[in-house]
Amino acid sequence: MSKTIRNVHRLLATSGDSAPLGAGNTVGDLAEGQIGLFDANTNLSLAAGGASASTEFFLAVGTATSHIKSAGTIKAANVRNAQFECYTAGQPPIFDFVNLCADCNKDYVIKFDITTANAYVGYGMQPLYKTFVAREDCCDGSGAADCIDVIKDLRDQMNADNDGIFAAIATNPSNNAELNDAALDSWDVDANGCPNLRVTINAPALARFCNIPNTYSFPTGISVQPSMQGFNCCTPKGVITEVQGVLYPQGAGADIKFEEYDAAGNSGQAFSHYRQTESGVTAEIDYNSSQSETYVQLVIEYDDPHTNAFNTYDAPKSAKVAMPSGDSATIAAFAGIVDAILGTAFATEAGNC
Repeated sequence: MSKTIRNVHRLLATSGDSAPLGAGNTVGDLAEGQIGLFDANTNLSLAAGGASASTEFFLAVGTATSHIKSAGTIKAANVRNAQFECYTAGQPPIFDFVNLCADCNKDYVIKFDITTANAYVGYGMQPLYKTFVAREDCCDGSGAADCIDVIKDLRDQMNADNDGIFAAIATNPSNNAELNDAALDSWDVDANGCPNLRVTINAPALARFCNIPNTYSFPTGISVQPSMQGFNCCTPKGVITEVQGVLYPQGAGADIKFEEYDAAGNSGQAFSHYRQTESGVTAEIDYNSSQSETYVQLVIEYDDPHTNAFNTYDAPKSAKVAMPSGDSATIAAFAGIVDAILGTAFATEAGNC
């Protein structure tokens, strides 16, 4: 009878730009923040040249007081997935407000509804939003309404907002080039139509507005949903286009540090949400990661089957090694050791980061 149990995960973060532990050493020889790959039968560290001779291994990283090991034994034949992830910076959401127009004595509204689980802590369940209103009221018989004035007004309101969430510009509909005030003043609306309004969301400022701590908070996602009123009667109708969706960074220091915390109970450390003692008394985690760093990540997912009480358990496990993206020599050396034993091409991938 085969049973699948909860995945056991380890996060091994390196620091200090220390080269991987050389061959023939034990886990006790690891310096703080130093990574090593060890033969599971001899418990001695392996280098790239001898790693291919080992089919069973484990990983370990030194900490301030001891070390953290990957779970169980990693057998090359039982590795289900192995991948290398370069650091990827986040990108903010960007919206274009298109086909705008203006009539006399009419309000034009752009509204941003903001939703995040963390904001409910500070603001309760009330809606959280930012609203900007422009009005073209200079039509006294001397001229028609001008959408240029409405765009300038909305743009300037957003850029002057005290929370610093928005960066707004007017753009040329044909090539998305920014139009400054001089270009707007000479713009021919009859010939070219009304310019677009492009708005970029400042994610850190939005997080501050939502009362999300600048250390770490989970979940991190913030949804911004724009809408507009008054532009429905434009010909053609005013629309909102998402130019770029939000992308959260991959390998950000805050994320790696949270994952160290999250995996600490699994790795035998105490101060995490996995309680380690009957009394609940806990000790503090030895963090290697830093919020100010960015990280590349090497992930190995594997099965560690064993039999207990006449049942065979698949024992799915995973290990992630997070290395500061600036430590190129450490990354290349460790990736080379893993390549030698698993037949991957992580060293090449690391060079492409």
